[in-house]
Amino acid sequence: MANALYPCTPWPINPVCCPGWPADPTQWTQAHRDAQYRATTYLWRATGGLIGLCRSVVRPCLDECVAGRGSGWGGWMMPYIRDGEWFNSLCGCTSGCSCSELCTVTLPGPVHLIESITVAGQVVPPSDWRQITGDRVARVNGGCWPSCQDLRVPDADGFTITYQRGIPPGLDAIAAVSKLACKYLDECPPDGGGDCGELPEGVESVSREGLTMRFGDNDSSLDTGIRAVSDFIASVNPYGLTEYPSVWSPDVDEPLIFYEGPVT
Repeated sequence: MANALYPCTPWPINPVCCPGWPADPTQWTQAHRDAQYRATTYLWRATGGLIGLCRSVVRPCLDECVAGRGSGWGGWMMPYIRDGEWFNSLCGCTSGCSCSELCTVTLPGPVHLIESITVAGQVVPPSDWRQITGDRVARVNGGCWPSCQDLRVPDADGFTITYQRGIPPGLDAIAAVSKLACKYLDECPPDGGGDCGELPEGVESVSREGLTMRFGDNDSSLDTGIRAVSDFIASVNPYGLTEYPSVWSPDVDEPLIFYEGPVT
């Protein structure tokens, strides 16, 4: 998602979790937007980039019948067995759950919403395709996806899929980002002031007259002191992964991702 350091799209803010935060985004100042993005970035990194949406534009590759999905044989004609008889699949793949040949492409997931599909610059109507098994898109109503990408033509004239990739923030994520953004806004408010009475990082209490500071036992860099934030991070990423594991196979062609940006 996005690049290795920053999310694509700021998470929504719930003003109820931050009294004084304008409910109307048109009334936000630059300080509000900065606090929102800082809080989003912090939580996105702390949860391994799992939560959040990106708009991705890819030039996908036609799925082949690789091992574990279909016959496991390559070539333009795919032989397979159904009910003890041999058949030739001219394109796409078959499986034990499908009675017909499937012409599919697999997108880098998770796929949240497919916005458009174009072939040779022409939009393919939604009635001519269907999303199946999560991240695969099948061509229906006859025909098949292009068997390969002609990279000599511009992206807009090729076989292109535009979609929203990722997992949208849930209520717990929105509550966490709202409370954290509220804290960041206190540090850098619109009027240019700041909380001069804020304790130093890691300090829980100060004895003013004796100048005694008591430090907390938790020295984790991910501890913000905000319960909603800590609970959210612990529930989504309890093992502190920097990124979530993925599976790659040399037998499967990877789609060409040529754009990834914010969902507006």
